[in-house]
Amino acid sequence: IDANTGKLLWGENPDASHNPASIMKLMVIYLTYEAMEKGQFDMETKVTATPRHEQIANIYEISNNKIVAGVEYPIKELIPMALVPSSNVATMMLAELVEPDAVVFLQKMNQKAQELGMTNTKIVNATGAEISSFRGLYGIEGVDAAQLDQTGSNVTTARDFAIFTYHLLNNYPQILDYTSTPTVSTMVGTPYEETFTTYNYSVPGADPDERNTSINYH
Repeated sequence: IDANTGKLLWGENPDASHNPASIMKLMVIYLTYEAMEKGQFDMETKVTATPRHEQIANIYEISNNKIVAGVEYPIKELIPMALVPSSNVATMMLAELVEPDAVVFLQKMNQKAQELGMTNTKIVNATGAEISSFRGLYGIEGVDAAQLDQTGSNVTTARDFAIFTYHLLNNYPQILDYTSTPTVSTMVGTPYEETFTTYNYSVPGADPDERNTSINYH
């Protein structure tokens, strides 16, 4: 697509359905920026990690980072945690700040997808990881998990995600501040500091793809 207009320039099977996996976290980021635009909170707002968050962070089968119960994490730190190492727990912390009820938040995700023109997208979990992989920790206490699809996967198309990306970059271009460098550090100067290396091997200065170190993508 043309990044300035959103016009489709070329496509190959643009409407074939597939599971976008962790790319769906970008919709959580979109709703986070939108909530800040509406004045719900700002980049300095802090989310206090709960014991549940720490438990999610220790589920090694899904992508995460180190989150410690009782520590206050500013939004400006949670966003790069969700974007670069694809942290499931950081993504959930952002989602729950926007809307604590996991069922309602998924409704918001689907409503936004339709609003943006993503007509062939269905979202059943916020992070790309099946809800069952959260080991019963997906929703905060009190959320009726019976309404959630425990084993279903999100569905979208290349066309739908091109539409979404166009809106994301036009409305919230500041996301590129986090994704255009080979490494990003969070909670700098605290005992909880972490540095993450990008999985986007096309970023200048990025390490070679570990699957084929002879290829220099950037």
